[in-house]
Amino acid sequence: MFVTLTSAAVIACGKSDFKGKVGTRSQDKPATSDATPSPGADASADPEKKTVRKVTDPTIAGFLQALNFNLSVNNGAVVSAAENTGALPTIHNSLDQILGESELKDWLVKIHPESVTLNSGAPVSAQFVDLSASAGLTRIVADFENTKDKSSGFASQVVYVDGEAPKVRVIRLSDSADGTKSKIVWSATDNYKLDESKTLIIGCKEFVTNLSPRIRAELNTLPAGCAAIYAGDEVHKLAAEIEESARVIAGASVLPRDIKYAIYAEDLVGLSSFAWITQDEQGLLSLAATPTVITYTNKLDAKINLKLLHVKGSKATQVELAANSALWSEFETRFAGSIPAANAPANADFKPEVDVKLGAADGAYVFATEVAERSGGLKSNQQVVRYILDRTPPKVDSIQISIDKIVPSASSTISISWQASDANPITFQVLEIKGASDTAWTKVSDLGAGIRSTSFAWGNRKVENFELRIRATDIATNVGEGSSRWVKQIFNAAVLTTSVQCYFCHMKIHGDVGGIDFPASVRDDSGRNFQIVGKLFGTNKIPNQLIGKSTAGEISNYDNSGLKIFPKNNQFPVFSAADLKPKMNGSISVGAKAYGPVHEGNLVLDGTQNSIVIKGETFINGDLIIKGKYKGVGTIYAQN
Repeated sequence: MFVTLTSAAVIACGKSDFKGKVGTRSQDKPATSDATPSPGADASADPEKKTVRKVTDPTIAGFLQALNFNLSVNNGAVVSAAENTGALPTIHNSLDQILGESELKDWLVKIHPESVTLNSGAPVSAQFVDLSASAGLTRIVADFENTKDKSSGFASQVVYVDGEAPKVRVIRLSDSADGTKSKIVWSATDNYKLDESKTLIIGCKEFVTNLSPRIRAELNTLPAGCAAIYAGDEVHKLAAEIEESARVIAGASVLPRDIKYAIYAEDLVGLSSFAWITQDEQGLLSLAATPTVITYTNKLDAKINLKLLHVKGSKATQVELAANSALWSEFETRFAGSIPAANAPANADFKPEVDVKLGAADGAYVFATEVAERSGGLKSNQQVVRYILDRTPPKVDSIQISIDKIVPSASSTISISWQASDANPITFQVLEIKGASDTAWTKVSDLGAGIRSTSFAWGNRKVENFELRIRATDIATNVGEGSSRWVKQIFNAAVLTTSVQCYFCHMKIHGDVGGIDFPASVRDDSGRNFQIVGKLFGTNKIPNQLIGKSTAGEISNYDNSGLKIFPKNNQFPVFSAADLKPKMNGSISVGAKAYGPVHEGNLVLDGTQNSIVIKGETFINGDLIIKGKYKGVGTIYAQN
């Protein structure tokens, strides 16, 4: 009789207290990242939230398909205009496949801002959601309900609803006596972010009173007597104060003192502003802050960088410059309106760089910033800086490995699939491999954020058991990982047997046991003094003598679904000594004693004092008894 052990131990006849796995496993998974957001996190913390199917009637729970719920607002963008915006709800099965129309016939969904309640649902399909009453960071919610079985689900996405147009100014500071030189100041700011490619400064011979563009395309053809002066990124490379000379407009040279300048700016959601030049008497404070977009971080310390333009009379000053540091105390930086208020810095003298502290909980932190002139009372525009604190790594699980041959070879294709999820976007992934004889991981390939399966050629790697690992990095640079091992056979039993005689007497097994084709009649004393701390599975009917011998029960006619107890096609591995001996390359050691790769004679391995260390493949040409603890990765073949 042959008994085979992989990464574990085997007991033939005799009395023993066995703990561990006998047999082989293809997917032995170490712990994976499974952190969850802090329960105290702000409600707007996670830009994406998803749930699995929930049921109100527990008696039908086991008969319902496992489902996941998703919502994409504005094609997944983090910012949206304050109007109707597109929303796409989807329901996915356990394989992450989107349910089709026929599978969705009993489902309805309500999509709405979290602060708004809807009375009726609509079919699960693309639709619009009204954001006209929303502003700033807003959670959009999708409530799913099955009208037939009353199961439900939930998904949401946080977007920044931008209902405020950019603020633009052009101010004439001074003209030279002869009119050939003019100093002007321009500013363009937005409470979220400008689309800098669409900024435009024009010059006209006269004010064009009916010129009030709403979109950039309306300025592609300018009125007669007007010309483009600066456009797009060219504008934003300029200093705030510029000196203008004569320009050719409509075929004629026009002095700058006679040019009527105007500025157009548009933000990322398409809101726009347009303004003609003014001769400002009251002065101007124009504040710009960075970062301008939502910034994801896993650090508690963050910074806000400020630029402040002060215009008074004919003088424009970039206050933030080090050369103007003597002026900083004349201005006060304020943070009223920040969320949460407890994290807002105290009002203080203006500085170009402000340190801010994020809270203990993952979530959104909004810093509303403005600057006031202490003496003259001028106030700047408000700038909003948004950080999302995320210290939760992506979750990587459901890893499955397959190979197109029995063992890896140069021409083999190794395939892997997995699930990776995170409250915030995943930015990239890496596939790594480690062979049974390796001590370090080696990169196989870089993978895109949305990939959930891939394959690679085995090539010239050593033929051995191996482990694959997926490392996923999210937008806040958190790294989550999951790995799975592959070995030659695919079954998870502690013991596999075709016998009910010697195997089922005077033995205690910690783990699940699988029986392949139990005989129809067995000896009356089978099962005497026998216990399984686990379940007993049978490919056919389990003999009556073994019923009640398992602490977790018995399952006859098991179809091998879910937990893989039996090898492929329920075929018990068959080997011969002549085939195995030349292929052995491993060893077994207990304390100072070592055996292998081929050991002639009976062998007792006692791991009660020192763990049995298994490495590679070893052949025992005789009876084998094992007790106690073991560690390592390998296979033991025993013949008696």
